[in-house]
Amino acid sequence: MDNNSIKSAYRSITVQQARQLMCSLSCYTVFLDVRREDEFRQGHIKGAVNIPLNQLEQKAPLLLLDLSQEIIVYCRTGSRSYEASETLLSLGYKNVFDMGGITGWCYELEK
Repeated sequence: MDNNSIKSAYRSITVQQARQLMCSLSCYTVFLDVRREDEFRQGHIKGAVNIPLNQLEQKAPLLLLDLSQEIIVYCRTGSRSYEASETLLSLGYKNVFDMGGITGWCYELEK
């Protein structure tokens, strides 16, 4: 996928929209935390999958098998989630949403 296609497929999502998807009982939606493992252990969104950004290209095809699955990506402040969203789109994932940073998540976290 070229850069223009990635930019046209890129979608941001607010924390409130992400929470709404979570509460809709959509088992088809995956929250993807791209922070380091130690950051993930400090607190993450319940049920989130952790694939650190530097391992995403290698592990996403093994752990996220459905290319059309809804994937909501987040990190700490939003920089890594943006990069991860672009990476996922370049790998062929179709429904990627960048939530930005977990610092904006005002709901319960799991440890």
